[in-house]
Amino acid sequence: MTKHRIDLPPFAETYLRQQPKRSYRERIVVMFHGWLLRTGRQLNTLTAKEVHDFAAAPRGRAVGQMTRNDNRYKVRRYLRWLEKRGLAGPFTAEELEGYHRKPLPDEVRRFLQFLAPTRRPSTVKGYRCVLRRFHRWLDGQHIAIANLDRSVCLAWGQKLHERGLHPTTRFCWLVSLRTYLDWLCEHGLIAAPGAR
Repeated sequence: MTKHRIDLPPFAETYLRQQPKRSYRERIVVMFHGWLLRTGRQLNTLTAKEVHDFAAAPRGRAVGQMTRNDNRYKVRRYLRWLEKRGLAGPFTAEELEGYHRKPLPDEVRRFLQFLAPTRRPSTVKGYRCVLRRFHRWLDGQHIAIANLDRSVCLAWGQKLHERGLHPTTRFCWLVSLRTYLDWLCEHGLIAAPGAR
């Protein structure tokens, strides 16, 4: 039995013993039970909002999006295990649902398929990240891809600046966007600059 900063309940130790990658799960289970103790919450009355609160700040300080998603995924698996044994929940399917990205737009997927044979996988992944963020921003601005023009691209560049991205990062992201827009134009999915 492993020693922890807090005494884990016997069922938590049982869960960890049954996991193929114990160390991978152990950290989240210890943090989760420590959080329950610190916040005075009871396992059998836990709500989805409280699970979200834990995932967002397991030690009292906010964590980044990726860490929050990872925490939510791991604690959700643990809570489902507890629920099957009557130790937590019951939870509806939506209550423990994790963060889900919107699917990539079709034109982005086709562009990435176009790039894949001639670019390294890490380069394609970089394009995917930039274009996902760009399309998420477009959705937030209620701008259709067909309505893109220079002013929209300049507004996104300004948004990147406001986020505090390093100039080199902004430049690389804008070059990625330009390559994508050129491809869209070549395939007739957007109008050529000045053709409006």
